[in-house]
Amino acid sequence: MNFKTGLLSLALAVGFASAQDVYSTWGSSRTVNLKTTGMGLTGTTKKFPLLVRINSTHADVFTSSKGKGADIRFVRGNLTTRLPHQVERWDSAGKLAEIWVLVDSVPAGGTTDIKMLYNKAGAADSAYPRGRAVFDTSNGFVSVWHLGDSTGANPRPNQIAGAPTALLTNFGMPTVEDPTPVPYTPKSGIIAFADSLRGGAGDQLAGTKDFIDLNRRGYEGFSNFNTGFTFSFWVYSNGPLFAERFVEILDDTTSAASSDTRIILFGNRTDPVPNGVSVRWGQSGIYNSEIENTYVGNEWFHFTFTKAGGSAPFYIYRNGENVGVTGELPDLAVGLRNYAYMGRSSVTASDPYFQGKFDEVQVSKVDRSIDWAKLTYAIQKPGISVLDTNTLVSVKSTRAAASSQFSVRSNGSEMRFFLPSAQAGKLSVVDVFGRTVWTRNIPAGVTAVSWNGKADRGTSARGVYVARFVPSSKGASLERKFTLNP
Repeated sequence: MNFKTGLLSLALAVGFASAQDVYSTWGSSRTVNLKTTGMGLTGTTKKFPLLVRINSTHADVFTSSKGKGADIRFVRGNLTTRLPHQVERWDSAGKLAEIWVLVDSVPAGGTTDIKMLYNKAGAADSAYPRGRAVFDTSNGFVSVWHLGDSTGANPRPNQIAGAPTALLTNFGMPTVEDPTPVPYTPKSGIIAFADSLRGGAGDQLAGTKDFIDLNRRGYEGFSNFNTGFTFSFWVYSNGPLFAERFVEILDDTTSAASSDTRIILFGNRTDPVPNGVSVRWGQSGIYNSEIENTYVGNEWFHFTFTKAGGSAPFYIYRNGENVGVTGELPDLAVGLRNYAYMGRSSVTASDPYFQGKFDEVQVSKVDRSIDWAKLTYAIQKPGISVLDTNTLVSVKSTRAAASSQFSVRSNGSEMRFFLPSAQAGKLSVVDVFGRTVWTRNIPAGVTAVSWNGKADRGTSARGVYVARFVPSSKGASLERKFTLNP
């Protein structure tokens, strides 16, 4: 496909005919109805990549636009402030298009005033390859792969300048499970097309089944995540129940699962609970979700795994909803993470290959907020077009919802606190003498928090304690007694 980016720059403005800078001369426009009143956002989200879907209900866009969408512009309602954009797909025959727009700010509980302009004879195409104005390193991105966006099993472009393509390794090649494959083609995805992996049994790390190679070319963008880390993607699993590698990002010295720079995010579909998710962060950062059915097979799910720089927890968002929080984890050692794979293990010889589809993979070296996660899912989920008049709302899934009551559960050496959803407040652990040994401020929307049994002063806790949650709304505090035996 032809990937294009509208670049907002002085050079662009000077290079076009003067009439093109007068947006009131465009023949047609549609309003981008980005209404967030029902989403429960907590603040303004800056520099957000907005997905705009165009379909048959907007048929005049395809009939009136010039040169396969070359005349399309996105501007603020004042018709002077240009917003950069990228066309992921433009299919005028099928009346389908997906366009990414970099929105400077999305307010909480309001409407964003944006117009999409088209129908301008003689308008020059303002787009350039890749999404560098929409997905830029200045906004924290280090890699973005739309996936499914080139023919056959050809490398998938990276929207970040100088970042590696995604190599579809072994796609369409004979495997033990599929000795006579048909030629590989991209599959239908959440946003245009996706890529589908056939799966297969573990092969002693031989790399003989389908997987996606995200580096192995010396790219240094994955070397230092001490300013934060975010990995977000869509996943559709249709494989057997087992551990499923979403992504592994490991250094060049790794021969086993002992690397102090490892980052592993995977689906844990049998252990410790069915259909959970897991995080491995360095040598000692181990987290296994205790919420059953965080995701299931034969259904699309969006995940965002994010961690701030410094000593900070991982937050895990599923479909814009918080489904897990780890204990605080340190920064990882800086080093070339040259092994970066989706769909395979390079540390556990018996783990099977992932079977299913991936779409819209984004990696950042900053953490993303819960508002960012909510907006991403609400806008990208199927059936949503911000050219229509629907108001965006966070869809609360009944699947894997945390208990509405405050509860405490042991997870090996950790304690897990399950909180009332959507309430901000302070969580504390108090000993039998009433002394606070550990406390954290909890943002709204967080439903599960881990504690490693270490007091804030660094000593190991042992004995009988009370976990206390005090809502910021000044409602009644909730308490649960528990015993810690490390």
